[in-house]
Amino acid sequence: MLATLAISLAVAGALPDASSISFSEPVRIVEVDTAKLKGELFRLAWSPDAREMYLQTVERDRAGSLKDAHNYALALDGTPPRRMDAEPEWAAAYWTRKSAQAAPARPTFRITVEDRQQRLTSTATPMGGDLARGAPEAGSGGGEISVAAQLEGLTVTTDLVPLDGGPSRLSSSAEIQAIQEQAGAPSRGVRIELPLADVTPGQYLVRATVRRGRETLTERVRDISVRAGTRPAAPDVAIALDPRTVLRGDVVHKLIAALDARTRGGALEGAARAAAAARWSSIDAALPATIPASAGADASTLRGLAAFARAEYPAATTALGAARDADSGNPALSFLLGWAYSGAGDDRAAISAWRHAVVADPTLVPPYLALADAYVRLGETMLARQVVESGLRTLPHSPELLDRRERLRAR
Repeated sequence: MLATLAISLAVAGALPDASSISFSEPVRIVEVDTAKLKGELFRLAWSPDAREMYLQTVERDRAGSLKDAHNYALALDGTPPRRMDAEPEWAAAYWTRKSAQAAPARPTFRITVEDRQQRLTSTATPMGGDLARGAPEAGSGGGEISVAAQLEGLTVTTDLVPLDGGPSRLSSSAEIQAIQEQAGAPSRGVRIELPLADVTPGQYLVRATVRRGRETLTERVRDISVRAGTRPAAPDVAIALDPRTVLRGDVVHKLIAALDARTRGGALEGAARAAAAARWSSIDAALPATIPASAGADASTLRGLAAFARAEYPAATTALGAARDADSGNPALSFLLGWAYSGAGDDRAAISAWRHAVVADPTLVPPYLALADAYVRLGETMLARQVVESGLRTLPHSPELLDRRERLRAR
């Protein structure tokens, strides 16, 4: 069989505004006789100079799991595909760009993600391969079958395959958790563990396959990096606080980004830019001698960030406390203030700050985890479980909260 690749080729150079792109008629670029290739088509990428293309094919075993991957270079002059030992670096970079949520040169032009739960009750409701083959979304007749029943009898297997080709390094079965009723609809979590002790460091593809009997219902694929070293023990309580770990987290990153945008052109611009660049030691020097009254809360935040980075936690609690008092609805400030109290050894004050963060934004996962760890340190395991369960009522599919719940159940 011939696979015709008809793709529009963008001119190299500055990325255009994605919202202004128009599409012309597709042009045939190259034809590939798939009968002469091993496996099925899986991945395609352009080279940076647009002179050739990269094609990856994969082979599967009888159960549908990945067994092997093959790499080919495609010239545009019609010559047969050329075998490659590994996926080129530019192909991985190409797919990183292609997988981005925002469009080139237009960050606001983005793919929106919607998560919803829907109850399906008809026995004629198509599942798995039937839906992929074009079956209608609903049928008529027959009795009713609950979604919970549809979640029974499932198996999940995972395979680890080198990204640059070769046979599967390992395959394992996942642990399927009990059915949980969340937001009025049943769901099941899956815990996947891959023993990597004998796996060579490098880039791999992990594929999780959900099946009922011999029918494949869905698959999920993710690229991962395996690095040399030993797996750290997962502590049941928080380890010694490293302030830069907190500062590099997503919650504080967004706090600083908002502060940086808000202070552009103002008296605090230099100090905010230093914080955005993680130049913590430069923040205090960049603050002006006279702070406008309207910028007092932002100045306190910047002083608190600088003190926190130096592990001067009492000074950090004073500055961040003043900032939080001026902006009590900011969950990121409460979260950071909690860590400052924790660093100062005041777990009770830290708990109060983290609870404030949860109330301000119940969709933030880190405050729930910090609260749970603090209660464990205080010997209040039951309270830690209650915090995690509270988080799961809002975020029923959070892998971090689900994992923490399992660890707390084992205590």
